[in-house]
Amino acid sequence: MIQLLKANWSKIKKYLFGFVGLVVMTVFVLSMSSCSTKKNNFFTRNFHNLTSYYNIYWNGKEALLNLEKLLKEQVSENYFEVLPVFKYGSDADTNLTSELTNRMIEKATKAVKKHSILIRGVEYVKFIDDAYLLMGKGLFYQRHYSKARMVFNFVLSEFPKNPERYEAMLWIAKTYIQEGEFEMAIGLINKVEAQQASLNQSTEKELPLVKADYFLALEQYDQAVPYLKAGLALVTKNSDLKARINFILGQLEQKKRRTQSAYDYYQACLKLNPPLAMVFNARLNMALCYDKRTMDGKDILKALQKMLNDSKNATYFGRIYYVMGEIAFKEGREKDAISCMDKSIAASEGDPERMLLAAKRLSAYFYGKRQYLESQKYYEIAAKVVKAEDEEYYTISSRSKNLAELMKYYKNLTYSDTLRMISNMSDAEKKQYASKKVAEYKKKKEIENLAKSQGGGQTDENTPGTSNWYFYNTQSRNMGLAEFTKKWGKRKLEDLWFLSSKPPMAALRSMESDGRNPQKMLENEITELSPEDPAYYLQNLPNSVEKFKTLDSIIELSLFQVGIIYYDKLDEDKEGEKYLLRFTKDYPTSNHISTVWENLCKIYHQRGDALKFRQYADLLAKNYPGSEQDQRVNNPNYYKEMENNAKRIEQLYEQAYLAFSRDQYSQVLTIVDQVNAKYPINVLKAQFLYIEAIATAYIKGYGEMIPLLENFMASYPEHELIPRVEAMLAKAKRDFQSNLTPQTGSPLPVQEVAKTENLVRKDKDGSEAVVKLPVTEYKPAKNTAVHFVVLLVKKDKINPEVLKIKLSDFNRKFYSENSLTTTIEPFNAAQLSFTIADFPNEKTAMSYYKAFINNDYIFSSIAKEDRMVFVITVDNLSLLKKSMDSKAYQIYFEKNYLNK
Repeated sequence: MIQLLKANWSKIKKYLFGFVGLVVMTVFVLSMSSCSTKKNNFFTRNFHNLTSYYNIYWNGKEALLNLEKLLKEQVSENYFEVLPVFKYGSDADTNLTSELTNRMIEKATKAVKKHSILIRGVEYVKFIDDAYLLMGKGLFYQRHYSKARMVFNFVLSEFPKNPERYEAMLWIAKTYIQEGEFEMAIGLINKVEAQQASLNQSTEKELPLVKADYFLALEQYDQAVPYLKAGLALVTKNSDLKARINFILGQLEQKKRRTQSAYDYYQACLKLNPPLAMVFNARLNMALCYDKRTMDGKDILKALQKMLNDSKNATYFGRIYYVMGEIAFKEGREKDAISCMDKSIAASEGDPERMLLAAKRLSAYFYGKRQYLESQKYYEIAAKVVKAEDEEYYTISSRSKNLAELMKYYKNLTYSDTLRMISNMSDAEKKQYASKKVAEYKKKKEIENLAKSQGGGQTDENTPGTSNWYFYNTQSRNMGLAEFTKKWGKRKLEDLWFLSSKPPMAALRSMESDGRNPQKMLENEITELSPEDPAYYLQNLPNSVEKFKTLDSIIELSLFQVGIIYYDKLDEDKEGEKYLLRFTKDYPTSNHISTVWENLCKIYHQRGDALKFRQYADLLAKNYPGSEQDQRVNNPNYYKEMENNAKRIEQLYEQAYLAFSRDQYSQVLTIVDQVNAKYPINVLKAQFLYIEAIATAYIKGYGEMIPLLENFMASYPEHELIPRVEAMLAKAKRDFQSNLTPQTGSPLPVQEVAKTENLVRKDKDGSEAVVKLPVTEYKPAKNTAVHFVVLLVKKDKINPEVLKIKLSDFNRKFYSENSLTTTIEPFNAAQLSFTIADFPNEKTAMSYYKAFINNDYIFSSIAKEDRMVFVITVDNLSLLKKSMDSKAYQIYFEKNYLNK
């Protein structure tokens, strides 16, 4: 056979080359004809399927894989919060990923344009729907969610029978989750879930994870767990995703304080070799799961110390010290725990989230031990970095403000008491006292220097961390940082930092107007002294009758404020009682004595000490009969009378406003005089003063009006009418200097108080016709819009003055940092409206709402059917006031706020 082939090889070669040439020519001709996307035959379909996938779509898909890898390796995440299932990056990361997302969109678009065979509504190239999906994903990662939805919806409409349509539905759900449109998202997810049998393998694996991501976004963690576990069982080859799910499950178990289960999930995460940041945080969280009953703390501390010794972990030193502090707390080593938390704060400078963790821990620790002065500095640090969205924001802000106020007056009191004590000493006693203070100072310095010299390289397990860090003596450093920030604001680490911006105006005003600072008021003109000089401790002593009086006035005010703050703002009745009793002994004729007696009555009433209550109640009745303090303590019908007065005051205000609207200014002043004489304390006092000022301008001129407006600003600095009063005052001063007089209607209009159920129109013949208001369509509320909390309550069921006091107490105790204002006005003939303003966004308003509606102090005497509470934007509040249809808005509120 071989010999036969050799003999005829020349002929065979001739025919073989001819056949090959014919095949090549045929393929060439067919390929040229198959480039057309207008024909549907075997060659065109296969040509476009082949080239669309391998030449174009494959490159776009590679870009997607590279994008996911880039996000995994280079985009940081907040490991202090529960991670989402999928890592998409943030707005700031779009620049990093733009090249890859643009490539995805470009390749997908090219595949559709060059290779789609769409004939009579039918697509014959099977990879075109995948190209559209790729295009939508590119837009999604660019955070163009509405454009991405358009592409995914196109897949649904154009490929209704393809299994890829369910993948498109899940991606649409993802866009809604990112935008916070959770109702739309869950509707689509449930539709996909109902078609479980029709799903392809990749969509089936992704479905439980998308649903878990939905519940995580809503912070409904218990509902997310079964879907995370289901997704974990389905994901087999993607080790990074498996590690991420294990980490999230560990976080959720840790939130539930199931530390052993959390530890196991973190350990499972580490076995899958996740990214370095996740490895580090998993190990730290495992350390936080430490239980001294089942685990060896020494091994964990050694591992953490090893991390501290590696300079590559410098970014994480703040977190490591925090974990060490938590372990020390669990083991009862409180001194070491405080030291570690201090180091965490100092090492976390520039990283507010890490700094906040340790500041929260120490502030709550000292506050719980009632060491308020110690907790103050940590609350001050926490208050500077906590975000409004934080669930503890209002607690931190309020306590920081209250404790700062306590610290200010306490320091003034102790400093002034010390000055007075030294002033009463003989010269020999003064000299002995100063020598003793010098010795104490030198001994303290010796101990500090010894600790510094011995501290280098120390790595004792019981005092974890290195002590040669530059922020030695961290407590002092933290106090210095707080003082610096208070004076200068937050400054970047840069040359000429003091020129980069001015201190906050509040800080400037504080520095300029601190007239009650005893060190300023009593200081003598002496040179700056060293603490090692005995004269240092004898400076600023009062040396004249006038200075002794000044010192006494400082002690009086500080003693009063410390007692009131302890009792009224910190609920410390024993500490408050101690300072208030001293006040009654030292300053029995003070202007504050009636308030002090009233607060002592409250303390003894709460304690059930009837004898002491009666002692101070009788002092009020004897020395201040008929005063507000006496009435509140000794008149059992005080609040009942206030309620009756409120109804009469409201009637008088409506009369005064009606007279004002008719330019009957003399009648306005007559009514105001009547109110001031008979009802000096009333809920509408600010409104009466406002219209009195305007009416006075018309009757007596600007010269009489200006003091009234200045009185308004001083008495009601946070009232909603302040902007109008400021504008009126500026105009009045200008016109007064120019010898101008007010013209009718020239001042700004008065805010209406009275409302009616429907609009009343007067016809030409004088008859009145009721005009029914149309149904109001409320505007969709943006999460970032300013919000109010509104309480509507039936007039005949409450005492407005009492309720306003309760609201003020609630806001002062828990939300004092936020300068919330409460405005009262009739909503309709039957209801009063209490508007609490204002909140920077929906989340903070809803946080307040949840605490507000569950407060027994406010609502113990108001039945649910007699009240209505809701959150509302400025625009929608204006619409509500026009329609006065509170029931309609309540339905809107439940649907768009509560159900969301």
